[in-house]
Amino acid sequence: MTDADKINILIKEGEGLTVEFKEHFTARIDEDMVAFANTKGGTILLGVRDDRTIAGEKLTNDLKARINSIARN
Repeated sequence: MTDADKINILIKEGEGLTVEFKEHFTARIDEDMVAFANTKGGTILLGVRDDRTIAGEKLTNDLKARINSIARN
């Protein structure tokens, strides 16, 4: 099973205790990261709307650095 297949399954199953959809990156993503870190973990799918449609989000080096910075702090 490819990563794309796994992502499509997560999208099909929808949000829950361990899956969160985020249409776009915002600094408030830290709240979800902390919540998952304080439980059994989880997956945040960036670029996916709450209605399970794919909005897309360009993952630039700057965005990767911002997400990594939030995760470290």
